[in-house]
Parts: sequence; C-alpha cells; structure tokens
Amino acid sequence: MASGIDREALAMSLARMDPQQHKIVGGLLVVLFRHPTKIRDREWLLEQLTEVMVLAGDFENPETVQDYLKTEVDGLLNCALRIFGCVGEDLAPRAAEGLTLEAAMLQALTYLGQSEAAPNGPKG
Repeated sequence: MASGIDREALAMSLARMDPQQHKIVGGLLVVLFRHPTKIRDREWLLEQLTEVMVLAGDFENPETVQDYLKTEVDGLLNCALRIFGCVGEDLAPRAAEGLTLEAAMLQALTYLGQSEAAPNGPKG
C-alpha cells in the first residue's frame, strides 16, 4: 500500500519536539483512537487538544494556554494526525483480527519514542 504520509517529514517533526510536546501529542492520540469518527471535526480537535494541553502541560493561567496553543497548534495537530494515519496503515494488515486501543497506542509509541526515526518509520 502506497502511503500518502511523508514519514521522513514526520520523523523530523518529532525530532524537533520537546518532551512536553511529545506528551501532548501522545495524549491527543489516545483521544483520537477512542473517537476516530470525529477526526475531521476541526472544532472538536481543537477542544480536545486544549484539554490535553491543560492536563499535560505546566501552564500558569488560561492566557499561557492560549498563547501556547496559538504558536503550537499546527505542529501538534499535524504530528498527531500523521501518526494516527501511520498507525492505521501499519495496523491495517491486522484489522481482520480486531484492533484495540492498546495495540494502536503501542504502535503510536514506536513513533513518539523515536529520537531519530528511519526515513520510512515503523511498520510492524
């Protein structure tokens, strides 16, 4: 299956992220895997991202959350959505067996745990 996701660009994005950003992306991925049908609803995505940021971050007040969201929203959402797509592609051959949230998160962690990913990223 040909991938439409640039895994090399994903690996580079992940390598530039700090631990807090990895934590936020990981938290958002849990939400996405639990509610995959809502992934195209941008307003819902932004609400979920904000909630995850508040839980995962060390923000002093709502203004710092808003400032962080303004500067980081595109990078965080793009990274989470790319990982979500990669995990879908990676696990597609096992779909007939049934997939679990745990299997999806374990596969997602193979991306989040990489400091310098291979150009084609994890597949199995």
